[in-house]
Amino acid sequence: MPNFVKFKPEFHSFEIESTEIDAVGIYKIGLSMGYKEFPLSATICTKTISISYDANFKGEEIEDQIILATGSSWSMVLPQYTDSFGQNAKFELNLGTAMSFLAYDPETNSLKTVID
Repeated sequence: MPNFVKFKPEFHSFEIESTEIDAVGIYKIGLSMGYKEFPLSATICTKTISISYDANFKGEEIEDQIILATGSSWSMVLPQYTDSFGQNAKFELNLGTAMSFLAYDPETNSLKTVID
């Protein structure tokens, strides 16, 4: 059995404790019942459980930004986001066509205008 599943004999039930991201997968959990003398005649009663991860990030919402095309510089520090496990989220920023006038600095977690 996976280490996050515990059998509660007093209730004849299984209990799933807190899982981690590496526990994602499909498992068969249950009992094998029979006699030691006849191991090939055991009855196996299992239930399939599926553990999945639903991405749920928390952090400040970014408001709409207005960048004036006046040659003035603009910058913004992006908020930190945490996942369901309280870990800081790692992300990849794709600026698309905005990369012609915006640059991302991962050291400061900020965006700034690129002025020629």
